Order: sequence, then structure tokens, then C-alpha cells
Amino acid sequence: MTDDPVISRKGAGWFFQWQKWPLNAKVDRIREEKDSVKAELTLKARIEDQDVHLYQSVLNLTSQTARRTAVKHLGELHGEDSFRPDWTEVLETVCLEVLRRLRMGEPLRIIRGDAEDYPLALSWRLKPLVLDRHPTILFGEGGLAKSWFALWCGLLGTQGVSRCGLTPVTGNWLYLDWETSEEEVNRRVAMLKNGERSLANAEILYRRCAASLADELDEIMDEITGCSVQGIVIDSLLGACGGGELQKEATPGAFFRAFRRLNVGGLIIGHTQKGSLEKTVFGSAFWQNQARSVWEAVGFAEPGEREIYIGLKHNKVNIGRKHTPLAFRFAFSDDDSSVVVSQADYTEIPGMEKGVSLGKRIQDYLKAGTASLGQIAESLESGKATVAVTLSRLKKRGLVLQVGEGWGVPSHETG
Repeated sequence: MTDDPVISRKGAGWFFQWQKWPLNAKVDRIREEKDSVKAELTLKARIEDQDVHLYQSVLNLTSQTARRTAVKHLGELHGEDSFRPDWTEVLETVCLEVLRRLRMGEPLRIIRGDAEDYPLALSWRLKPLVLDRHPTILFGEGGLAKSWFALWCGLLGTQGVSRCGLTPVTGNWLYLDWETSEEEVNRRVAMLKNGERSLANAEILYRRCAASLADELDEIMDEITGCSVQGIVIDSLLGACGGGELQKEATPGAFFRAFRRLNVGGLIIGHTQKGSLEKTVFGSAFWQNQARSVWEAVGFAEPGEREIYIGLKHNKVNIGRKHTPLAFRFAFSDDDSSVVVSQADYTEIPGMEKGVSLGKRIQDYLKAGTASLGQIAESLESGKATVAVTLSRLKKRGLVLQVGEGWGVPSHETG
């Protein structure tokens, strides 16, 4: 029998199981601070096939004084127990092993660009929106149905249903909610299912959150592992940061470090300053820079109408290429019992044209029929010379063609 404990991963922490004593220890809620590493230590005794609680406390793993204090306290608490572990050995082993593993990090790997080891095709959770094991931020002003849209995406993912230009890889999704309630999310799921037959059997895992993502990381990682979760919705960034100062670099840094530990694809809902001229996530470049993909939501809902239009512009991507705009229509029934989601025309959503290339706008305009250079320039509010240069470039790529005195798109583009 070895004297060393068996050590295994447990969420974001570690689990120790001794053989020479009926003792186990769990170390989680690990926080690396400037000059210390603190964690929550839980000790239990295995007596007659049941775990008996012995001790639970936050411990500074790097402090000899903290270890000695804990050893003394454990001796006073359990000095008369039927078994007497060497508490100094227990605490030293736990602290040193956790520190060693934290500092060791991930193993060194050799990357050769081998397609057999790592497929060259991009790995998607919900194409073209959510990459597998990477964070995607969807941000915009309030009232644009971003939460409705993200929930709908999660339901598509769990059912493997392709809709409106979105193609999922089937797998479990988890909705992490800092904004509303279980009752409201359940109501929305029911309405979305009532509006779409293909989602009749859809369901989504749900967790109501209060602390920051970093503070709830251990429990969330356990749920992701136990339920084989492959995609998550975070609603929203503000809550997931626990009220931190969003404009400061340390806040997004802490959030993305926690997200990276989850190892799943994520659709993260963010907001922007209402009415600001330059739209970024919370008005801060830190969020934009650290996310792998960022989509901006633009939309409108006419007063008194039961429809919401939401358009998505792909502002930034680090993996792959920017995607063309997406647009959706959410139509609510008069009795609020169902909502139907359908594809919309992004050109009809005010504000979507900004950030969309002139070439893309020309192609979409010509899908309605042929037009002259002058007509194109006038309709798209662009100079004739600029339009002429863009048409020439598109023609070389086979994306437009000349039709008599005008311009059009190939027949396959109009289908």
C-alpha cells in the first residue's frame, strides 16, 4: 500500500484520497492573488462507507503560518478520533501538490501542422456563429431580443436543427443566467417550441447564477463534465463579471481565464453604451480584443407591433474569416403563447449597412434584378467611380456580370 494519496481532477480543483487513512480532501475555489494562492479545503473521513465531515476553511496554500494554524486546529478538533492522521503531512502534501500542479500548467506539445492530429477544417458548435471551445460575444443595445436569440440558438444546438442559415453540431447546451429567472426562461422555451415544430422535444440545461463566473467555476465545471455540455450561453457579461469594473483590463482578463477552463464553445451576451457613436462591447477594447469572435446586434421593434428584427454584423474574428451579415425576425403571437423565428433581409434593418462591404451590398442589391451603374450608385448612396471599381473587382471573381448596359448577378446567386 502506497503512503501517497491518489490525486484526481475535480472541477477546477483537485481531490485527494489516502489509502493509509480513511481520509479524503477536496481543494477548490482556487484564487491566485498577487503574493499568495488561496483555496477552499474540505476534509472528510470515510467511516462505514459514509463521508463524515471533518473540516472546511479557506487556506493560504503558500503560507507556512496558515498551515501550522490549520494543523493545530485539526489536532484540537480530532485528537480523540479513532484514527489519527498526521495532519502536518496531510496539509503539506495538499498545499505542495496543488501549488506544483498549478505552476506546471499544461504539458509541452510539438505542433507540426499535421492534419491527422488536428483537422484543418474549423470546428463549429453553431456555424457560423459559435466556434467549438472558443468564446463568441454577441453585443448590442438593450431591447433587441439578444437573450431570446441566444436561447433559441441553444435549443437548435440540443436538437441539431438547422434554421435560418445556422447549422449546429448536436450536443447539450447550458444556459447560465445572471439576468432573469428559471420561470421566465421556461416560458420562453415553451413559446419558442410552440412556434417551431422541429423543436418540439428540445430542452436546455439551466443554472441561475449570482456570483461571478470565476467564483462559480468549480460547480459549473462539474455540471459541464457530468452532463456532457458542449455549448453554453452566458447571459450576460455584466453579471458574469460579478459587478467588476468593466472598463479595466483586469476584469475581462479574469473572465476569459475562467471561460478558458470550461473548454466549451460559448455564446456570450454583452451590451454597449446606448447612443454611443463607436459600438464596442461595454465601450471597451479589452473585451473586443480577447474574444475570438464578436458579432454586433442591430435591430428594431416598431411601437405596438409584435415583431422584433435583429441583424448581426461580424465585427471581428481571430479564427477563420468574417462572415456575411445575418438577420432574423421574431414574431410573437397575440396571446404570447408562441414566437416564430424566421430569416430576414438585413438590408431592411436600419444601421446594418454600416460595416457591410460595398461589394456585398452591390451583390444583394442586384439579386432583385439588373441595374445600371448610375442606379446602383444612387441606391447605395456611393460614388459612381467607387461603384465602378468594385463592380470590376466582383466581375473578375465571377460574382457579377454585365447584362447589356447594366449589371446583374449569375443565375445561381439569385436562387
